[in-house]
Amino acid sequence: MDKKKLPKIFRDPVHGFIQVDRSIPLRIIDSKEFQRLRRIRQLGFTSFTYPGGEHVRFAHSLGVFHFFCKVIERLKQLEFNLDDEQILVGSLAALLHDIGHGPFSHALEGILTPKKHTDWTVDAITCEESSVNRILRDIDESLPGKVASLIQGNFENLLPA
Repeated sequence: MDKKKLPKIFRDPVHGFIQVDRSIPLRIIDSKEFQRLRRIRQLGFTSFTYPGGEHVRFAHSLGVFHFFCKVIERLKQLEFNLDDEQILVGSLAALLHDIGHGPFSHALEGILTPKKHTDWTVDAITCEESSVNRILRDIDESLPGKVASLIQGNFENLLPA
């Protein structure tokens, strides 16, 4: 059996097993920008009061991606028309939506930096030096802009004409 064709499986405490095809999403997950999310806490200072309150942005972002994939499966069952580009851009936005987060969740946002995490996220996606940007541009030159646009709440370029 060819291991390269099998999906990568992550064990998540909330969603159970999350399968990721060994394609674009896994390349993003393996990037240094995404891997740093393993060290960024989702729940801010909560773990100082509740030692079991540990959750990191890495697991959260995988969960959002997983949930997006489940929603797409259901929409397909309902015969809702979404093209491959819309699904790709949406799934990548779900996966990447938090790569700009700093430490301690939103607690220090605006104190340590004047930017919000969404601004840093867009910067990480659109900066030509980032590995995420290179991965996206390898697929399509316009993909970083489309993913960043969706994260900023601009859906116009994804809606059917």
